[in-house]
Amino acid sequence: MTATDGMAQVRARMAQIEARFGVRPPSAVNAARGNDFAAALSAAQGDNGGSTAPTGSPTGADVIQDALKYLGVPYKWGGTDPASGLDCSGFVQQVYEDLGVTLPRVSQDQAKQGRPVKDLASAEPGDLVAFGDPVDHIGIYVGNNRMIVA
Repeated sequence: MTATDGMAQVRARMAQIEARFGVRPPSAVNAARGNDFAAALSAAQGDNGGSTAPTGSPTGADVIQDALKYLGVPYKWGGTDPASGLDCSGFVQQVYEDLGVTLPRVSQDQAKQGRPVKDLASAEPGDLVAFGDPVDHIGIYVGNNRMIVA
């Protein structure tokens, strides 16, 4: 397989995932919201930007703030190093590790951590959102039906 073939496969898989979750191309998102991601994230969080967590534990706002520093890190299948790229579960694992929380490596195992959330309406910023059966994609809920992913 050539590098070109490999990139074509990656792009095709990304298109499948984007179609599955109704992701619009960045240009459409930017046109709809403006180019200021921070403003868009703030709007997505609404008034519930933080969760209530025990003192000393990271809050949902802490999780989201840490996740933002990885914006622009390239997607890399199996990636666990922000210097070279992260996949969805590598991204989630890294964010929580930064905050002192150890999570398993793969999305299927990450989705089993903590306690289940009944539905999206019950999710709080910082919660993990997992997709597929078995789970094949995971991200971090930021509020207002939005998530941040690799």
